[in-house]
Amino acid sequence: MANTAYYLKRSRMAIVFQIGLLLLIQCLVSVLLPVWLAVVILIILLFSWWMQFKRSTLHYFQAFSADEWSIQSTDQAVKHMRLRRVVDHHFYIVLYFQQQSSCSYVIWYDQLTLVEWKKLKLLAKMF
Repeated sequence: MANTAYYLKRSRMAIVFQIGLLLLIQCLVSVLLPVWLAVVILIILLFSWWMQFKRSTLHYFQAFSADEWSIQSTDQAVKHMRLRRVVDHHFYIVLYFQQQSSCSYVIWYDQLTLVEWKKLKLLAKMF
């Protein structure tokens, strides 16, 4: 697993996807519910999006072996984790780690260069 160090950029595609879903939900809510309830739901949606945006994201990850990886979040030190599963969803790839049941990271295609994205897609096919 040579040359498998990935430095991630901030994903614009993830932000566009989240805002699109937020607008779709709000349009449906505003059509189906009274105005005051739609405003309350909009406030809840914006608060949840803000909390999601504040959450730490994956900044760097590197493979040591087929399943042993080193990862670094934006606000934490480097951790060594065991990769459990890699799922390719065409526009993004989800990495699942064994250490915690809720430990998964989403990597969008615009966070990496084209060469790195192809390497990661190949890893997803092999895993």
